[in-house]
Amino acid sequence: MAEHALADRDARLHDLRHESERLRAAAATVPALERELAALRRDLATIDGSWSWRATAPLRAARAAFANRRELALTAGRIVKRRLEG
Repeated sequence: MAEHALADRDARLHDLRHESERLRAAAATVPALERELAALRRDLATIDGSWSWRATAPLRAARAAFANRRELALTAGRIVKRRLEG
């Protein structure tokens, strides 16, 4: 029984060491990921602040509204149908 308990404890220690190594490796990548995220945020801020992005905003909004027209028509049709049936 004592041997079984020791073997179980050794297995748990092995698992904990393995998990600790995995977490250390993952934690080592965090600074690089933070730098990449900061660079992407700067790039996005540059795009958002650009003249061309601001000038084309109405076109993008119109395109999005046009793309959603089918859903709007279906929703309106459902409302009318419910009113007529109800």
